Amino acid sequence: MLGENLKKLRKEKGLTQRQLAGETGLSVSIISKLEEGKKTGSIETLQTLSNYFNVTVDELSENKSANIDKKEYAVDELLKRLVKKGLIENVEDIDSDLQKLITYTIKETINKIIEEEKIKKEQ
Repeated sequence: MLGENLKKLRKEKGLTQRQLAGETGLSVSIISKLEEGKKTGSIETLQTLSNYFNVTVDELSENKSANIDKKEYAVDELLKRLVKKGLIENVEDIDSDLQKLITYTIKETINKIIEEEKIKKEQ
């Protein structure tokens, strides 16, 4: 469901509704109503949110939150952090040590996600 998926994606990024509103240009009221299921959202609103979270509109609005690629999201977030911290300014900056660090971090993040999913299924 749209509301559940939106809330889950927002929390995965560690954002409040107000922060998400600021990032997307949408109002806090719209985000709140979408999450509560009180509003379905225009195609423009859904496109804005899906672009922000790097998912399709179908993935955002479907009742199949498992379709949202958490692994891709984790890799994307890692790379953004490396660029923001100045560790990568261009592709040539990725030496073998950094490649090993990225690979290790990706594997650890994937393992963490898999464990979290197992725990959720057991509950």
